Amino acid sequence: SGTVSGAVVMRTGPGGIEGTGRVRVRDVVWQGERVDEATAAFVAREDRAVFTDLAARGPALALAGELEVDIASRRATLGIDTGSVELGELAHVGALAAEFDARLDVAGELHLTPESVVGTLAIRGDGWTWGERAIPPLRGALRFDDGGAHVDLSSRDSDAWKLVGEAGWDDGVPLDLTLTLDRFGVDVIRDPDAPSVWARLTGAFRMTGPAADPGALVVDGTLSEATVRAGTRTLRVADPLPVRFERGQFSLGPATFSGRGSDLDLGCTFDAETGLADVRVGGVVDLGVLTAMVPDATASGRMEVDLRVSGRPEALETTGSARLSGGRLRFLGFPQAFESIGFEVEIEDNEARIRDMHALLGGGELRGVGGVLLDGFGLDSYRLELAGANVMVAYPEDFRAVYEGEVVLRGDAHAAELGGRMHMLRGEYTQEM
Repeated sequence: SGTVSGAVVMRTGPGGIEGTGRVRVRDVVWQGERVDEATAAFVAREDRAVFTDLAARGPALALAGELEVDIASRRATLGIDTGSVELGELAHVGALAAEFDARLDVAGELHLTPESVVGTLAIRGDGWTWGERAIPPLRGALRFDDGGAHVDLSSRDSDAWKLVGEAGWDDGVPLDLTLTLDRFGVDVIRDPDAPSVWARLTGAFRMTGPAADPGALVVDGTLSEATVRAGTRTLRVADPLPVRFERGQFSLGPATFSGRGSDLDLGCTFDAETGLADVRVGGVVDLGVLTAMVPDATASGRMEVDLRVSGRPEALETTGSARLSGGRLRFLGFPQAFESIGFEVEIEDNEARIRDMHALLGGGELRGVGGVLLDGFGLDSYRLELAGANVMVAYPEDFRAVYEGEVVLRGDAHAAELGGRMHMLRGEYTQEM
């Protein structure tokens, strides 16, 4: 289907039909992909037609180059000087790439028949995103033959990842691809106003199945190395971490992440059809890992946790419990640390209720209760109400005093505030004269 228009002069010459002109083709489908418009200058001689100054565009494709057609054999050669492909708009693999904002720049030569495509395209990709996350630039080639497309892509600026394999011409576009990661960096939490949490991954994954039906794809692989960095704390996977996707079900783990003061068991599943995630975390975690997401705070201490995070990514719900003993917490700008911190926490509906909280500050005792609002895996806000007795505070500079009274510590992932009303029992101001 489609329409052709233009101005063409044809005549019979010594070698057969000859002609010149300019043509425009609209609303055609080539190899399953829609072309809204294609224009070119036209020269025909001796059963061959050459289209120069070729420009074509469609929802997924845009290219400029030259096309030479052998009319008798119905064979053609397409030379692409510059071209681009919008992955999310491709008819065959659009569903698979729907989450990507991705464009490939292509150049090369293809030999075309009604039944096949043969040739090689050089590939470059810049400015890719998946959701809100940027994907590093890529380079490589696609080689086409009667069997399908042979893929050889990698990171442009490093050896962090490599994708090789084949995509067939059969119905559904069968895939057999292998993705290899080598110390590939991922931003787990990226907030310009708060400390970052990132991961570094090494492993290999094989993807098989039809690109036209993402739910039927099977991904099977292992992360041989997984390192998570939260502030100054590092967690590493103790054993290879299995990863699998089949029939719309994604699973990660089970695995154990270990680091200084931490041994955490992790398991994760995700249902691609319903969009529901289920993450379970249990074991012991260093308090410093959690406070890495709180600016201007440092902490230590071993906290026992049993947590479950479930629901859709945009509305995750956290439940479980936690218990801390012997913790330590300090805020930038405050000269003293909270010592011997202990508490028990019950978490339900994204709200952590803290009970039986106690700590030492300046030789005195603090006791209180509080609450923390969670945002999935992150912190939304918190409020702690503390009563203190015989608490010595060296603040401001050169002034020390012993207090009793009540304070409130509140904040969110971006700032913290300490306030309240304290009665000074005695004080001392010392300065050299």
